[in-house]
Amino acid sequence: MLKKKHLTMICFNLLTLILLCSCTDTNKITATILTTNTIATSAPTTSVSTTNAPITSARTTNVPTTNVPTPSTPPEKESVIPELTTNDAKALLNKAYKHYVVVITYGNEQNNFEPADEKNGYYYYSEELGSKEKLQKYLDEVFTNEVSNAIIEDVDPKIINGKLAFQSHDWSSYSAGLRVTLKIVRESKSIKSIEFNYSEEKNPEKIISSSVVDFQYLSGKGWRITSADPHHINLIF
Repeated sequence: MLKKKHLTMICFNLLTLILLCSCTDTNKITATILTTNTIATSAPTTSVSTTNAPITSARTTNVPTTNVPTPSTPPEKESVIPELTTNDAKALLNKAYKHYVVVITYGNEQNNFEPADEKNGYYYYSEELGSKEKLQKYLDEVFTNEVSNAIIEDVDPKIINGKLAFQSHDWSSYSAGLRVTLKIVRESKSIKSIEFNYSEEKNPEKIISSSVVDFQYLSGKGWRITSADPHHINLIF
């Protein structure tokens, strides 16, 4: 008695022959043989071949770095202080006198008066000088800030009818018609103290009056008068 396994093989071969006889197309016969010879006991695992495409890495272009030299900060140059000549000192003193008289006597550069409270001697400042800030700026053209503040405090302006007013003070220069000579009595890099000596033209050796005016150089502004007491400022002819 044939074993069961042998019977199965015989049946399988017979089935194959029957199929071959019924197929006339060569391609079909090949396909049939391949199909029938496949044992369906366990489907073989089909290994799909993956084409290992080379991984293209983006090429980094090394751009040459231009080494721009960092500009070095040049050493700060020492500010050059212009010389204060005797003519410069005279001109600044004259300008200081005029500014001072405008602030304490007239209230404007036109040397006229606009009454605010005439009974008490108050007059208005012009629009150009119509605030303490404007007065400060005007005086700072010739004086240091500290001296300008002292002058404004001495004048003590008040608001009358919405406008800045002041009590006028008479002031005149005693140097009119006098001869003046200048002498530097103290000097440093940015400060000069100059003595102004006044005498008569007919008798220049006899000094009638003298005053020492302190000048200070302010960076970005120039020479300014820094004397503590501005009342000795006189007009030089």
